[in-house]
Amino acid sequence: MSYKVKEITVGATIATAQYSNLQPTITIEVGDSLEEAKAVALEYITGLSKQYSEPGRELSSKVTGKFVRKQAFVGGEIDYDEVNHTYMWNGEVYASASQIAKGEQKPFDSVMLSGKVAEKTGSDPTEIAKLWSLSGQVSRDFGTTVHLALELYGKYQGLAKTLDKEYHTPNHLVLKDIVESFYVGRENEKAEYEVLVVDHKNKRAGTIDRLQIVGDKTCIIEDYKIAYKEDKPYWKKQLQVYEGIMVANGWTVQGKVIHQFDGMWKDHAVL
Repeated sequence: MSYKVKEITVGATIATAQYSNLQPTITIEVGDSLEEAKAVALEYITGLSKQYSEPGRELSSKVTGKFVRKQAFVGGEIDYDEVNHTYMWNGEVYASASQIAKGEQKPFDSVMLSGKVAEKTGSDPTEIAKLWSLSGQVSRDFGTTVHLALELYGKYQGLAKTLDKEYHTPNHLVLKDIVESFYVGRENEKAEYEVLVVDHKNKRAGTIDRLQIVGDKTCIIEDYKIAYKEDKPYWKKQLQVYEGIMVANGWTVQGKVIHQFDGMWKDHAVL
């Protein structure tokens, strides 16, 4: 059996600032050449990246993601591009929880702002932009590492005990303290980690950091924020999207909690 591709959709995540990004998509009708359509789509996406990305984080047309079909915890299957953090089904890009939460937020214009700061201080605007970019990268990478360490401890502590080894505990003393302090008092909680959830009806998807199971199809949605600054409106919107996806799949959400680490853990109940 042969078939002809009528159109393709290409999406990407463009890092514009610390904890901020654009997620453009473009759908191209395929004429006689699929490769030509791909080239046009990639040229459009990489053009936006050159215009809006943080310096040094521009996308290349040679670096593209690959969609892998995954089974979600609720909602069935979804195709996921881990490189660009994009969800897709039947050729249609789904909105992510973070994308919906950002709404009409304007991207951080590092080029324009670095120019203004440079005028006031007599500094090199390019170096200012590089400074901001590296600072953002450090924060993002540290946050990712903490997320992974929390998942490692929560998901594999049972197996580690069976092996009589503390493989689930980070060797790094700072990470060890952060992780172990989070789990104090949570020894008897049943939870899933990095939980993929999908709502095909409303074309949205996301990955919940920690889903605490408290009963039959009853849960508490939990999200980690490794940040000194609170952004409660954004946090609330993001967790409301997760809640909507779970409810759409027949679950009851008993609560929503943000676990913020800013040197110590703080819990914020989200109403």
